Amino acid sequence: MDAKLTKGSYTITVEGAEENAITVPLEVEKDETLTTFWIADNLVADSMNATTSGSIKYAALNQYGDKMVSNAPTVSCSFGTVGTVKAATATAEGKIPVTAINQVLAIEGIKGTVVLVGDMGVTATKEITYSTFAKAVSVEVAGTYHVNSATMKNIAEGDDPSGFELLFTAKDQYGYGLGADELAGVEVTVIAGLTGVKTSGVISSFTTRTVKGVDYVAVPLTGTTTPGKAYAGEATLTIVNKNYGLLNSSSITIGKKVDIANITITADNGVYENQDNVMGYEIVDTEGKSITDYATLIDTDVINLGPTGLRWEKNKDGSAKLIYTLGNEGLVVTGDNTDKNYTTKSITVTANPQTGGHYLVKTFSFTVYETRVVKSVTGIAADTTTSISKALAGTDSLKIKSSKFVFADQYSNKVVDGDKQCTAGVKHIQAGSLTGRTGTSVYIATNGAFHVNVDSTNNMIVATPSGIAGTATVYLKYNYDSSETVEAKASDYDAKFTISAYDTDGVDVSTIKIKSVNDGFTVASADAVSSAAMKAMLTVVATVGGTETVIPKDQYVIVKNENNSFSADDDAKGTKTKTAKITVQVTTWDSANSNIETQVSKEYEVSKADAKLYKVTGVVAATSTASITSATTFEADTFVTGFKFKNQYNKGDCTVTDSAISGADQGSVAYSIRLVSATDNSGYKISADGLNSASVKISKNGTYVFKITATTPDGSSKDFEWKVTATAIP
Repeated sequence: MDAKLTKGSYTITVEGAEENAITVPLEVEKDETLTTFWIADNLVADSMNATTSGSIKYAALNQYGDKMVSNAPTVSCSFGTVGTVKAATATAEGKIPVTAINQVLAIEGIKGTVVLVGDMGVTATKEITYSTFAKAVSVEVAGTYHVNSATMKNIAEGDDPSGFELLFTAKDQYGYGLGADELAGVEVTVIAGLTGVKTSGVISSFTTRTVKGVDYVAVPLTGTTTPGKAYAGEATLTIVNKNYGLLNSSSITIGKKVDIANITITADNGVYENQDNVMGYEIVDTEGKSITDYATLIDTDVINLGPTGLRWEKNKDGSAKLIYTLGNEGLVVTGDNTDKNYTTKSITVTANPQTGGHYLVKTFSFTVYETRVVKSVTGIAADTTTSISKALAGTDSLKIKSSKFVFADQYSNKVVDGDKQCTAGVKHIQAGSLTGRTGTSVYIATNGAFHVNVDSTNNMIVATPSGIAGTATVYLKYNYDSSETVEAKASDYDAKFTISAYDTDGVDVSTIKIKSVNDGFTVASADAVSSAAMKAMLTVVATVGGTETVIPKDQYVIVKNENNSFSADDDAKGTKTKTAKITVQVTTWDSANSNIETQVSKEYEVSKADAKLYKVTGVVAATSTASITSATTFEADTFVTGFKFKNQYNKGDCTVTDSAISGADQGSVAYSIRLVSATDNSGYKISADGLNSASVKISKNGTYVFKITATTPDGSSKDFEWKVTATAIP
């Protein structure tokens, strides 16, 4: 894993193994705690000439003996004066500088003592030996790292070498790891040969690259041409230490490009104009292997989709999704039913370089149907709350928003909130006759259990219990033609559902549960210690007559809220997030009107960490535009303003400029940039795609259309179309 788990409850999910995903609960019983320090055996001189100053390496270890992040300890050393201690991390040792070493002690083999005192009084003492300066005597090459995809990846024929780094680790003569800033005298050279992959001369200054908890020394690679292109073969790698000798003489293998033997593309869900159609595909190479990797398939030397409306999008697991998008084609009339017009479209894709012996051309034909539009309403979403206690008469209401309605298009496909077809006009509702606009007419037949209002301003049904148990039937009828008039009636409707006001003696107490705390979001530490704030965040439900029903807040009290605050010890350890547990006592009544008290509990996450963008909830506009007159690089801060977010504390549902989430850390959002169309395919360059530092550079005049997708830590994704017009670029 890229990060350690903290105390709390987790669920491990394994997908792809069966028809249904495997889920296994995991309970982490304890946060990691500083237990001891590892201390190196040697005080190592700074250099051949600097013998009166040196350093000692150390690591902070948790209760499992693993390295962990730790505050720098207080250190004393018998050899001399201790300087500013470099803190240890989970991926690298800390460093204790020692200066003013007496020359009498600066002799190889002389022994002394070092004492470390860390957080919570953890102490370690060790006898150490003065030793000559450290020099790199061995290296281990880990491989090549693809910067844009942030993964270890071998360079393949056709790749741009400038997008890769060579990663290695180094050790000194004492067996200690050396960081990128400790490699004095080390030089790295890659000679391209015929591969087109090299270093820019001799590299003697290095940076650190951390991959899955390991710190590597990173060496940037480049190509012999601009733009760079790699060719199959072996590039020669040499790593030397001028103070020691040859450390590595090997090669970097550039693999032969994947050769495609067969391509099949299918329209599993149909093809409709004016939308993104997800296509099925099977691509097999000449070795019989199925190719689904996004990083491979976006290479036009592997497969070229051509200017046909086809494009690849990257899934979370690194596989590729094939999208076919057609504009509003204005399809020809095919019969009397003019909202179901269709035509046949052919697309041609090619694979493998034309100069090779495996060049492949494939053509596929699909029936393309007219743009989908909403034609009827079919009901409401399954998770809609449709029941309320009659005891809430005059104090609360059952509110059902039109965004909970489920619609159908002219082809009987389901349309729900969030789909492109489910516009604000579609979700408009009105009591009685509906004329002059699209939307849903609502009629409610009540037996007196509710006072019902259709709020057309906020597009919701508001049903207030009257104080007696009973039901009401809601009838819905959709108007798709604004020139027509429709009115929902008990004798004329598209869909109906029932709402109910219940007696508390109908509650099955075994089904009472806390459905959510803060709707599943993290609770801010200030709110976690407030009973009023916590009660406002709770949703308690039970099953009544087979329907999940919300229990009124005046029917339960908080009796316990455990582990919900942060102690001085937590602060000292740097603990900012923990698992709390809340317990409520719910009062219901049996048929004899006797009280039934039921206690239910639920764990939740409480935190004092700074706010961060956690859930993307929408876009500012479906389409956004920009105009430029010079070469411009658009960074993530350009894209973030096009989306609406909530932070991890459930605050927001707004843009980053609004006060509710202004100042929240934006680094948790990953951006995917997909080209929809371009005047000049060589006039743009996408960098760090899929990361929070994603950017696109426009360097030539023309019109460029991109699909910008934001993905947040909760797994939510939203996208908008972004059109850039470039003029007057030199």
